[in-house]
Amino acid sequence: MKTMTEEIEQKLEGFDTIALKDLGSVALLDRVDTKYVGHVNQLAKILPALQKEYKVLYHQGVKQFAYETTYLDTSDFQFYRAHHQGRANRYKVRTRGYRDTGVYFDEIKFKDNRKKTYKTRVQRDERDTVVDVDFLDFIAESPELETLRDDLKPVLDVDYTRMTFVNNQYTERITLDYALRFNKEQVNSQLDNLFILEVKKSSLNQKSVMESILKNHKIYPSRISKYCVGMVMTNKSLKHNRFKPLIRNISKINSEVS
Repeated sequence: MKTMTEEIEQKLEGFDTIALKDLGSVALLDRVDTKYVGHVNQLAKILPALQKEYKVLYHQGVKQFAYETTYLDTSDFQFYRAHHQGRANRYKVRTRGYRDTGVYFDEIKFKDNRKKTYKTRVQRDERDTVVDVDFLDFIAESPELETLRDDLKPVLDVDYTRMTFVNNQYTERITLDYALRFNKEQVNSQLDNLFILEVKKSSLNQKSVMESILKNHKIYPSRISKYCVGMVMTNKSLKHNRFKPLIRNISKINSEVS
């Protein structure tokens, strides 16, 4: 019997590809993000529908990439609480690693009250220490984060498999993540059957073939953060009332799609 990774790999065979060196032309570090959650079984129909309009990232013989991310937060979980309270302006601070290439970045993501996302990042040579002097200095370059510099610490590891797609016009980038693991363990087996897809484009009004395809499959925008879901599932003491509808929706997806 084929694994899910093998089944997805077969669906990717008909795609044109884009090289990693060309992906920078559609980096969209200043963008609008829209996220969707679905069941991995739905990918059997969704992926073939993308072939004519999108290219898939292909690098060193690989189309599915292993990612590892470590999120930082303060001792009182200030970033998590900002998400839980639904604050309009909020941050994520993390390291992002690409295991297939051995490349790592320190990253700061900021979402403003217009739902625009801004990402700044700096490449690092190694990942022996998540919070090193260089990362702290990078954080301190943001005036809003400078006072938190010495209180930040690693609070969550998130591993997953990712595919990246770019539309033929090079105006839209899509990431599709599945097989989530928090702190190196699968703490909720329901997530094993889910994918999180994110459409990244320069403006909310920009048309997207992907979003039309998802709508045809009754998959609609969802407010989901891998960081917040991971924190809820690995730290039961955190307040998470705001995320209960999301957890219920995950259960619903699993029960409705086989």
